[in-house]
Amino acid sequence: MVLIKKLTILFALFFFLVQSLQGQVPQGFPYQAIARDSMGTQLINQNISLRFSILDGNQKQGRSFIRKHIRCSPII
Repeated sequence: MVLIKKLTILFALFFFLVQSLQGQVPQGFPYQAIARDSMGTQLINQNISLRFSILDGNQKQGRSFIRKHIRCSPII
C-alpha cells in the first residue's frame, strides 16, 4: 500500500513538472532581413512598413497576433 502511494505521488510530481516545462513561451526571437522592391533592388534609407502575423491553426480564428512597425531602412 505504501508503494502505491509513493508511486502515485511520484507520478503526479512528474506530470506537473512536464506540464510546467511545456508551458514556457519565448519572449521574442532575433531576426534580420533585407528590404527589397519588386525589382530586387535594396531599399536603402527609405521608410518601410513591416507587419508580423502569427497565424492560428484554426481556419476560423485567423491571426492570433499582429504587430506592425514603420522603420527607416539603414544604409548597409
